[in-house]
Amino acid sequence: MKRFFVFLGIIIGLFLVFILIAGLFMPTSYHFERSTMIRAPKEEVWKNISLFSNFERWDPWKVKDPHMKRTITGTDGTPGATYSWVGNDDVGSGSQVYRKLVPYEFVALDLNFKEPF
Repeated sequence: MKRFFVFLGIIIGLFLVFILIAGLFMPTSYHFERSTMIRAPKEEVWKNISLFSNFERWDPWKVKDPHMKRTITGTDGTPGATYSWVGNDDVGSGSQVYRKLVPYEFVALDLNFKEPF
């Protein structure tokens, strides 16, 4: 019976070492990109996505927390503008920062979740 527990200990130890070593080589950040086609005039879509102040019109998270606190810093609609939120456990907290805006063509932003992650 003692040999069984020694063997089991070695297997568990090797598994833990594998997990620790694999963790050294795993990426610490991720890139996610998605695109979609929207059947609406470019001007209508642009005014809804290029200004953080327009998010409340279509924000799906406001259903989960209608009392969520939102703040916008910087010049809305320009690179560097930041939209931050703090909500209940369903919504959590985080921020979005515009990185690049090409009118009617492209929006790049950083999305950072603080809680519950």
